[in-house]
Amino acid sequence: MSTNCVSFTAQIDVYIRDVPEAPTMVNPEYCQDETATSLDDAAWFTPSVLSTTSPSDQDTLWTFDGVVDVTTAPTPTTTEAGSEYGIVSQVWSYDHPDGVSSPTVCPGPVEDFIVIVNPTPVFSLVAVNGLCDGLTPLNNGELYISDYRDSDTIRYTVGPTFDINNQAEPQQTGFNVDTNDGVFASGLTNPTVGSSATTYAVQVETEFGCTFEDTVDLAPKDCDCPGGYCEPASVSKIL
Repeated sequence: MSTNCVSFTAQIDVYIRDVPEAPTMVNPEYCQDETATSLDDAAWFTPSVLSTTSPSDQDTLWTFDGVVDVTTAPTPTTTEAGSEYGIVSQVWSYDHPDGVSSPTVCPGPVEDFIVIVNPTPVFSLVAVNGLCDGLTPLNNGELYISDYRDSDTIRYTVGPTFDINNQAEPQQTGFNVDTNDGVFASGLTNPTVGSSATTYAVQVETEFGCTFEDTVDLAPKDCDCPGGYCEPASVSKIL
């Protein structure tokens, strides 16, 4: 006859902790030299929905621009155009119920992102005075632009400060300007000698929405008699 001997029983508690989902990240996009915000800005970053199991601690880990798994969100630099890859994840920690054992750490999946810095426009401006027909001004002064891209949009206003609500002429694309040898404004009247130059404020916008503004002056010029004779004129040799 056999006897079954049963040992003392011990209670085992198993705790299943929640794991965070991947956060949502929109790729931050800037223009060159634009002021950037930290990567956890609400415009870019949406954290995972908080667990109903109430973690005792939450951390967001960032890997970007040479730093790995830091809890403080980096701020991108925008001094150079280009793009840079990064990843972000969240970690939830749960204290052990006995208050002694190490906490349970539950890392979530990573979300990748790319920070994009678009270039600002680069261009040069030249103002060319209008010609004269004798003493009659032809009012055909022109503004030229170079080093632009076909996809750029070019606007200008009269005055030292660009005002998009007071464009002197309809805006033009770089492609249209290119077919006109770089001329984006024509039919300009020369300021008269003794008056101030006419300043034109020019704005160029790229296909990425990045803008840059500069000014160019059309110098005063009269249709007088330069060099002591007027055009059209004939020159005779006196023997």
